[in-house]
Amino acid sequence: MSEDGSFEIINKKSDGTDTKKNDNFKSDKNVSLIAGVVPPPSALPTFVTSSGTSTSASNMFHSNAFSPEIPESTTQSELTFSDNSATYNTRDDSIGTIGTSLFGWVKDTVGNKGSNLLNKVAEKAKNSVGSVITTLDPQMKDFISSSHDFQLIVTSEKEVEVSSIREVFQNGFNKISVRGLEVEEINFAKQIVGFESASKAAISKIETIRSQNSFNGPIIAVQNFIAEICEEKWYDLDLILLHDLERGIHLETYSQMIPFPSSIINVTKEDTPNDYVHIDTGFSVTISQIMGNNLQVHPSEWQEILTGVSRRQRILSAAKVLVNLYKNTLL
Repeated sequence: MSEDGSFEIINKKSDGTDTKKNDNFKSDKNVSLIAGVVPPPSALPTFVTSSGTSTSASNMFHSNAFSPEIPESTTQSELTFSDNSATYNTRDDSIGTIGTSLFGWVKDTVGNKGSNLLNKVAEKAKNSVGSVITTLDPQMKDFISSSHDFQLIVTSEKEVEVSSIREVFQNGFNKISVRGLEVEEINFAKQIVGFESASKAAISKIETIRSQNSFNGPIIAVQNFIAEICEEKWYDLDLILLHDLERGIHLETYSQMIPFPSSIINVTKEDTPNDYVHIDTGFSVTISQIMGNNLQVHPSEWQEILTGVSRRQRILSAAKVLVNLYKNTLL
């Protein structure tokens, strides 16, 4: 470098003498030219070739363990997968042997010993499902059962009466169809009074069902009525009468009696006209209507509000007695 800040390039010849070039290079403009004196990069390693493949150092790289290409001539049983020195076959003959033995055992068991085995399992599952369904809705027994031992008719379509009889008799018999048919009773008072009138009204309903349907099987009539057990002591109760013309069976049971104030009778007498055509069998106004108005509840709920026992519970208890009497009579 000279005193004025320029550079001098000195070429040294092989004979030891130096030669100077007079070309001056300014440092602030020609700095990039210094790169020309930087030596070229060193050569690439010998194992790297222009094609990118390995030569002398090929052992440094792992080969692919799996190739997605399957030769056409290769069958499934010949396919193998390699991981270094380990080889895994896609087919295990021992598994095939075990599978064949297992299914063979099932086949032999079902074919030779237990054609009923699967039938029993299916029947058990069917009964379990049916039990759950009928517990939630007892009426579904009529639809689940494909056949019935016999049919039973209730002379009413009121849910409290039909559902009670259905529940009890379907628990007492394996296969029984219970249905309700409404009978409009026109020969008796709206509020029947006395045991005798209640029995006549129940029999009349059953005879009407038989004449309209030509049915000789068991028919049940649930008849609500009131009775004076002794002076000034009145009770509300239900008669449950079963008549089986085909088997010649006639049975009667009564529900638990519910007392009510005798003053209610005076009200019903006052509301019943003297010329009421059915005055000999009762009143034209029911006790349920009067008690419901006094207690400000639905007429069907007054028994439960007054005593804590619903009419359905009373019918259920009486029907349980009736179904057992009927079963014992059939023996």
